[in-house]
Amino acid sequence: GESGAELQAQMVPMFKGQWHRMSPADIQTLFRCGGPVEQLTEAAVTELSGIKNLATAVALAAHTGADAAPEVVAAVANAGHDQLIRVDSLAARSPKGSDAVQEIARAARTRLWRLVLEKPSPEFNQTVATGFTTYLLRREAPP
Repeated sequence: GESGAELQAQMVPMFKGQWHRMSPADIQTLFRCGGPVEQLTEAAVTELSGIKNLATAVALAAHTGADAAPEVVAAVANAGHDQLIRVDSLAARSPKGSDAVQEIARAARTRLWRLVLEKPSPEFNQTVATGFTTYLLRREAPP
């Protein structure tokens, strides 16, 4: 049987140019399979800046411990609510607490906070509580 290092050495060239197609779950599986991950980490870091999916880029940065590309940090500023929730979750569960991942997490939380503040008030705050008001009026009405 082949050792994990030999198998990894054979697989790394197959990932070249394919990192952008992977999901965060794929990346987590790759890096948690055991064995040395140095070659895999080197291959992933070289392609980090080309990944457009924000969650995938954060997962790669988290598992490799590499500094996130400036494009990834900038993408957080334009991300939507659902993406930001996922990024925050990935950063919180990252195995390596790199400064870049923590910076991404801070940026995501700041952007989420701003989105919440910019969001209009919920509907239930904009309408009168008619059911409770009717109850009070009936209760207070003379028999």
